[in-house]
Amino acid sequence: MTTENHGNPYSGLNEGTGVDKEVKPGGQQDPIEKKEVVKPAEEANFVTWAPVMPLFPGGDDARKKFFSKNMTYPRIPLENGIEGTVIVNFIVGKNGEINDIKIVKSINKDLDKEAIRVISLMPNWALE
Repeated sequence: MTTENHGNPYSGLNEGTGVDKEVKPGGQQDPIEKKEVVKPAEEANFVTWAPVMPLFPGGDDARKKFFSKNMTYPRIPLENGIEGTVIVNFIVGKNGEINDIKIVKSINKDLDKEAIRVISLMPNWALE
């Protein structure tokens, strides 16, 4: 399970392409097509862009350290050689809190649970 910054620290997408890249062991990258769900404006209760996008407190290096410190590879996937990138979507609320954590791409139920657990531990993001 890895976390990667792919150019745009806010969306995890390569800017303007709608394609993310999965990093495999050895550094090989495979494109992952993203399907965007667009709600009509009257139904949307969040924004996908803001004049100042939220940031993990301390920046990208602090985010990487946080994941490294808090992530524990689950025993069963480790013993069975199951690896890959779990892609997670979440919403940063008005006060920087993390909400609506959802798995976008699953690898294994234990890896999914660990990804959700670690994302839910994140501190509030900085909004300025």
